[in-house]
Amino acid sequence: MKYGAHLNYALRNINLTINPGEKIGIVGRTGAGKSSLAKVLFRLIHENTSGSILIDGQDISEFGVGDYRPRLGMIPQESTMLDGSVRRNLDPLQQFSAEDISGQQQLFGLCRVIMRKRKIVVLDEATANVDLETDRSVQELIRKEFSDCTVLTIAHRLETIMKSDRIIVMDRGAIAEIGTPQELLSKDGMFAQLVETSDFGQ
Repeated sequence: MKYGAHLNYALRNINLTINPGEKIGIVGRTGAGKSSLAKVLFRLIHENTSGSILIDGQDISEFGVGDYRPRLGMIPQESTMLDGSVRRNLDPLQQFSAEDISGQQQLFGLCRVIMRKRKIVVLDEATANVDLETDRSVQELIRKEFSDCTVLTIAHRLETIMKSDRIIVMDRGAIAEIGTPQELLSKDGMFAQLVETSDFGQ
């Protein structure tokens, strides 16, 4: 994937299988391709791409965008806030009763996705702007509420992804390493260097 025909590849040679319900951490320095991976999954990039993404064996290009995107949940670093009440921010389309509705701005995106019960959830630096204690509480909530979901977490803190089933280390648009946290730490490769320097590229 490129952001323009004459630009370098933002993603290249990605070949990856993620199992249903798996928790995946995605790390890498700034510009490594972490957020680009999320953008192609959500079909936010239409040109200068090749290859395919299959979900349950079905190519996502076969879905209409209006049918496809609502199946996924995204919790970005900056959640959109609307003028008005807490209720309007949690449920802008008025799809839920008062009993369904459970803050800080960074937690609104999390609440929206929890309410909609998506099976695939992407957390794109979702807790970057909260303190460590709140981050721990959010991660605990995510483990509980999304236990049956496939979760991809783009991380800026080591703690955020150390309980992942597998970690993907991105570098210059490609997958540099992949494995369990323990496997990657024992390899003394790029992930180990990122951990040692705490350079997770915000």
